Amino acid sequence: MAEALKELFNENFYKKFARQFSLVYSPFDSKGFLKDVTANLDELSLNQRLRNSSIVLKAYLPSDFKKSIGIMYNVIENSPRGYSSLIFPDYVGLYGHHDFATSMEALKFLLSLLI
Repeated sequence: MAEALKELFNENFYKKFARQFSLVYSPFDSKGFLKDVTANLDELSLNQRLRNSSIVLKAYLPSDFKKSIGIMYNVIENSPRGYSSLIFPDYVGLYGHHDFATSMEALKFLLSLLI
């Protein structure tokens, strides 16, 4: 069962995910993101794929946390709901420690869309 669940994060998912980001943020390097996020994908569990998604995404978004969150706001509105959309709050949890107010607002917004 867990083997099947990790396929929520497969190459097809990442192609669609990257496309959503490139539509909202033109400098987004979809090909580079896809290459990096799917490297060693078969070796990763479900939760490792989720975390890897957040880590790789950081390299392809602006270094300014608020700008990255603004991009995510636009992407998540057109993204499918479900476990795979937990990439967004995971990203905030990993990279938002230095900006508590923005992080809390982002989590409130993102989680309201997911629940």
